[in-house]
Amino acid sequence: MNEKQNFSYHTHTNRCGHAGSYVDKDYVDAARKVGLTSLGFSCHAPYNSLKYQNAISNMSLLEAGDYIRSIKELKEAYTDLDIIVGFEADFLPEEFETLIELRDEVDYMILGQHDLGVTSVKADYPISYAENVCAAMESGIFDMVAHPDIFLMKRDAVGISEKEEFDKNATTAMRMICDKARDLEIPLEINIRGFKKNKAYPSREFFKICASSGAKVCFGCDAHSPQDIYTFQDNINDCLAYLDLSSNLSFLRNSYDPVNYRMDHGFDKLYSKFKSDVRIEGSSYRIFTAKFYEAKRVLSELIGMCHDADDLLAFLRDTSKEQCTINRIDNDYKSVKNNLSTYYGDKLDSFNTTRLFEKVYPSLANTFEKRKKLNEEIADLVVESKKHNITDINDCVKFVLYKLEATNTRNGQKQVELNSEINKLIDAYTVELEGGNEKGAKKTLSSPWFKASTEEEFNGFTNIAIVGLVVSFIIGFGIGIAYILMGL
Repeated sequence: MNEKQNFSYHTHTNRCGHAGSYVDKDYVDAARKVGLTSLGFSCHAPYNSLKYQNAISNMSLLEAGDYIRSIKELKEAYTDLDIIVGFEADFLPEEFETLIELRDEVDYMILGQHDLGVTSVKADYPISYAENVCAAMESGIFDMVAHPDIFLMKRDAVGISEKEEFDKNATTAMRMICDKARDLEIPLEINIRGFKKNKAYPSREFFKICASSGAKVCFGCDAHSPQDIYTFQDNINDCLAYLDLSSNLSFLRNSYDPVNYRMDHGFDKLYSKFKSDVRIEGSSYRIFTAKFYEAKRVLSELIGMCHDADDLLAFLRDTSKEQCTINRIDNDYKSVKNNLSTYYGDKLDSFNTTRLFEKVYPSLANTFEKRKKLNEEIADLVVESKKHNITDINDCVKFVLYKLEATNTRNGQKQVELNSEINKLIDAYTVELEGGNEKGAKKTLSSPWFKASTEEEFNGFTNIAIVGLVVSFIIGFGIGIAYILMGL
């Protein structure tokens, strides 16, 4: 039996570092030529932690914004094809904030749990993997599970004596994943790339269990080149013959699209609960704004070297340190390379150095000219903070970062929160300005007659007036006593 599928929602771009040098439009052209009606881009998601930043596995944080914009522009340009943008991501507890912020910016997300990041694989690995996948499905972040049987590749990593137990656990894990997918109505993917590459997935046993459970399935092209899309349908038919289960599997209809399916099946309710459970009211960093990300780094470097806003301004506007900046970049590169070797060992030698510069440590790719422009923009915000008499170095940095983030965020609620924080800072210094404080804020008087041109003049005038009044009182008191005594 042949199964015609007119959609493909598993597509990678050159940003992940291993999908070739094709441009996004090349995939669109291929999809239109073979008659697909829907195409979803799901490149590997970026992560915030250096531990998970890998130049040959996923895009960098600074590429995410360009990726989303590019796909949305293609959607507007080619109205005969339904084009949506998403990410393929692992479910990593350390990256929950990143995953949430990503999910809020795109149309859909695919769970692509590749492994659990363990250094040694034991016989219970399949159970741990299944538990992680089930938790990911319950989070409501993901609309589909890519290669749900990829964990079977770890079988070769266990010892001979453990393989039998591994296999028993694998069968249990398959049931866990399929039953959870059925209960939540989340589709499971039959991965065509794995089939083409003769990997351990897609597994006959897994999809036999899937068929008996009634979980929904679809084919995932897992395209890493436009050619993968051209051969997608032929590979589907070959894969069906290999699995020999087509009459029993519960395929999604060709009218399926993740956006509407999500709304119809309550994934957003799960997602809202997940966000509430992890208590995130807004991400602590912005991943789509290179400017903010780099500004945060610049300020973190300078804050320890500055006493106040004036010092910070001097550093930011010092354009005579070009060579120092270049040396800093060189030192950063060496430091990052050493850190990466901790995670990737010998694999580091196979990295393309240019991609390492551009992807793994975003600030290294910035030229000195870009740095100068950014410094000037930060400096302008420092000047603005000084206008509000915010000169304390820590509060000044807060003001600058709040302003940058409020200007660039597309999250309306986040923008409201940031503007509220900005106003609190301004109000705090306004109160200090009006009431006087130990930081040296000038005290102002409502009457223009007592307005002094400088703090020193005002303080001097005040001191003289007070002393004069006291002396006059003492003299007057003394004269009064003298008259009394004379009268006696």
